[in-house]
Amino acid sequence: MQRRRPSPNGGAAGQGSINLALNVPPSTGESELIASVMSELLDDGVLESLLGYLPHQGAAAHREIFLGWLSDLGLKTDVQNLFITHGGQHAISIALNMVSAPGEAVLTEQFTYSGMVALSSQNGYRLHGVPGDAHGLLPEALDRAFGETGARALFATPTLQTPTATVMSSERRELIANVIKKHGAFLIEDDVYAFLFESPPIPISMLIPERSFYVSSFAKCLAPGLRIGSLVAPEPFRDRVINAIRATGWMASPIMSEVVSRLIHSGDLSRQVHAKRGAAARRNAIADRVLGNWLSPLSAAPASIAGCLFRPDGP
Repeated sequence: MQRRRPSPNGGAAGQGSINLALNVPPSTGESELIASVMSELLDDGVLESLLGYLPHQGAAAHREIFLGWLSDLGLKTDVQNLFITHGGQHAISIALNMVSAPGEAVLTEQFTYSGMVALSSQNGYRLHGVPGDAHGLLPEALDRAFGETGARALFATPTLQTPTATVMSSERRELIANVIKKHGAFLIEDDVYAFLFESPPIPISMLIPERSFYVSSFAKCLAPGLRIGSLVAPEPFRDRVINAIRATGWMASPIMSEVVSRLIHSGDLSRQVHAKRGAAARRNAIADRVLGNWLSPLSAAPASIAGCLFRPDGP
């Protein structure tokens, strides 16, 4: 008798419920697209080459393609400084390990990403929230926080910050970069939502590349289950980052990296991005209509993408 494979989502359990725990991208046909690419891998006969040990930082061909994708988001760097990771959370964890130690203070926005709270609990970082306004972190408050806490690192999401959806203005980004340089500190910039802009804001990492770790991921623009992200680190940290990837997972999945690379190369990922932008705008319109005055204008982002970006759903 053939056994029926259990559903990874638990079958019908939870039907009709709404889970607000995660920010899940709307479905825009990505599952069929990914299935098609995986079929191509079998037909092309490349699967065997992806099942062995590849470089810890990712295959050179994959990193070159990822570099082009990041360039479209406004991040220019050398391929030697780019590392493929097990998603954005893995990249953030590695970056924090490079510039902070257990027991040390790490600065964040006053309301910060839940993954940072989990990392601080796991590794013993002392999170210190810095006030902001509709344009992001307040430079004076950040300056004061560095001085008072002795922190060496700032974790921030300047573009569509989670959970407030604020977007830092270009003038504010320059001021924040200057504060970081003044204190000889480092920035860990989470830029996973930049794809929602046709012309993304210039990352702060471009202003201080020697003091910045830039994190990106394909969870929101494609699918969370791929677990593929990237980290751009300052050149002096290159060997340490490679060893950190080796120590915490050996390498990101070459098969999933190949899938993402093919979707970038074919232009299918760009088409997915356009579809997800449209879905986010439609969901925002519904939220605006239903919730009306209950929604506070927390962000300087375009109304079409600020606020309710994705459907509330479970993992």
